[in-house]
Amino acid sequence: NTNPNAPIKVTPATQFLGAELVVGYQMGGNTPMFTNMWMQQFTGVGRQAQIYNIYIVGNTDFDAAWGNMYQGMANLNDMINAAQKAGNNYYVGVGKILMAYTLGATTDVWGSVPYSQAFQGINNLQPKFDDQKTLYASMQKLCDDGIVALGSASPGILVPGSDDLVYGGAVANWVALAHGLKARFYLHTNKADAGADLANLTAELNLAISTWVADAYIPMGSTNSSAGPWYQFEQQRAGDIAFNTGLVATTMVANGDPRLAAFVDTSGIGKMGPFFGGLSSGAQIMTMAELQFIQAELD
Repeated sequence: NTNPNAPIKVTPATQFLGAELVVGYQMGGNTPMFTNMWMQQFTGVGRQAQIYNIYIVGNTDFDAAWGNMYQGMANLNDMINAAQKAGNNYYVGVGKILMAYTLGATTDVWGSVPYSQAFQGINNLQPKFDDQKTLYASMQKLCDDGIVALGSASPGILVPGSDDLVYGGAVANWVALAHGLKARFYLHTNKADAGADLANLTAELNLAISTWVADAYIPMGSTNSSAGPWYQFEQQRAGDIAFNTGLVATTMVANGDPRLAAFVDTSGIGKMGPFFGGLSSGAQIMTMAELQFIQAELD
């Protein structure tokens, strides 16, 4: 009566890998399909995408996106709790930092969302929606806690390795990412809090830039079934979206921008270019380019 395909307990490696993949596919495909269309980075031209392009959406159109983000966070929450009980501090650290990223992406899209009462299953089927001030404080604390856990003298019996698609378990990279995320979050709240976060923003940004080792990507595979989400979308839904008619591409053309060929397929058929739309193009979590843009905001 035990179903081997539905285990009750799994290793932290399995849960962490699953969380990275589900969040990567969501943030590398479905979420930007809506947001970037409304930001005019590309144009909806297919039947369904034309409707989205003029802001007509149904009650269930975002169910998959919402479900994917909460599936990823639920996996991370379970993994963090189990890792804390077992003393596997490195898994606690990377789990909390990825949780902060995922929660940040979720609230940036939806605003108030459940977190403080979430992940309780049947014990609380209607968790309250936390406001963004509360959520951003929670995200900062998650990063702080993650940094502390990764600095523990006792990493635990189990530590992240090949199951960590982003950094392969490299602790220094995750700590730098945590500082980068903290800078991102302070940038988002700085003006709302009358500049109270400015000193913290500067300090975290400097820490991130000075310790940065490699950009944080969730990589994809090299076959059609494991390919990047945009590549898969264009294989399955070719013609739904045009990247060469959006405001970004037309502005690049008008200014002779050398990045055009990376952003859009310049053969004229409107497909996404190889940087985001290639077979193995991964989902960006944070890059040095973003840190430089944050520095530009400060300057």
